[in-house]
Amino acid sequence: MNNASIESFTFHLTAYTSYITLIFGNIGCICNSIAFIAFTAKQFRQNSCAAEHYGSTLRHRILIWCQLRIFLAWVLPCFSTGYPVLASIDRYLSISKSARIRSFSRIKVAHQMTRVPLILYSLTGSHQFF
Repeated sequence: MNNASIESFTFHLTAYTSYITLIFGNIGCICNSIAFIAFTAKQFRQNSCAAEHYGSTLRHRILIWCQLRIFLAWVLPCFSTGYPVLASIDRYLSISKSARIRSFSRIKVAHQMTRVPLILYSLTGSHQFF
């Protein structure tokens, strides 16, 4: 590829990507508005498990399953953000100029710190059982 074709491709990509994003963004906004209207129905306000359409009768028999499912839907995505943060902190500790700060970047400390998101997010999500 020569410079002219790269510049042409870059121009068209820049020019048309914003329109495509605008169109799909508006479609997504409309779909979210429709979902908001649907989920404010009386049936969904009274029963937190009313959104399941897969025919499971387990939620009718075991209340803890419904609560556990909601709890896991909250906690598991939190773990996916908590552990990369800890990895970033460990990376910072390992490249620090200070020997004292570098001393915290050890396997033993990393193993102990993996408990922090587990305990923190489990406690912050525990209200969903009540």
